[in-house]
Amino acid sequence: MQTLATRAGPATLLTLAHALRAAAAGLARIAHDLDAWLALRAKTASDRATLAQMNDRELKDIGVSRGYLNQVATGAWSRDV
Repeated sequence: MQTLATRAGPATLLTLAHALRAAAAGLARIAHDLDAWLALRAKTASDRATLAQMNDRELKDIGVSRGYLNQVATGAWSRDV
């Protein structure tokens, strides 16, 4: 019975090892980016919930109207100064 090591030469196995290492590194980057994106979504949801619990006077004190809560929570809103 032949194994991959006996059918393929050392150069082929080395090439395969490099390809697998590159694929693993790519998957690690994707996993890291996904983790960062999920953390940002969790923070945005938390910020949105905190702002939604404020009454209109509290929102006015910090210069935000209720219609802009989503933009404030996502960071897409800037105050006109």
